[in-house]
Amino acid sequence: MAQSNAEAGSSFDPSAISGEIQSVHSDEGTTIDTNEYNSFLEFLQRLAHSGVDVSHDPNLETAMTDLDNAVNSVATPSGAVFSDPEVTSCVKQLASEGHCTNLFAFLSQMHQDSVDFTHDPELQSTMNNISVQIPSHHSSSFPGIGPEVAEL
Repeated sequence: MAQSNAEAGSSFDPSAISGEIQSVHSDEGTTIDTNEYNSFLEFLQRLAHSGVDVSHDPNLETAMTDLDNAVNSVATPSGAVFSDPEVTSCVKQLASEGHCTNLFAFLSQMHQDSVDFTHDPELQSTMNNISVQIPSHHSSSFPGIGPEVAEL
């Protein structure tokens, strides 16, 4: 039986996203390098400021607002210019260590719900690439998205 958006959206806690983003800073220079850290934050800033429509799910709306507030408080050197391979590598590393579970569930939910990023092809491509790095019991919900995409 398919989950409704409300049920699927409840798989993460939007209020935890800000704390998870702050905790990534402690991983900088240890489990992820500074370039990966900066690219990841810049990706999150671009996502937060993308203006995508998540109005179909109140949990996604709350998470997007919380993400925006969290990333606006973090300084990055490039201002939402990110490297797809660095973001993908960072997500893979953090996910393998069990970090940012709510943030990654939020990103996964947006991908599962086919939130439209076509106005920003780079953002769409990175969302596709990181979706294969995020552990999910819904992996079959990503038809056509496989490891070969992540290596582009």
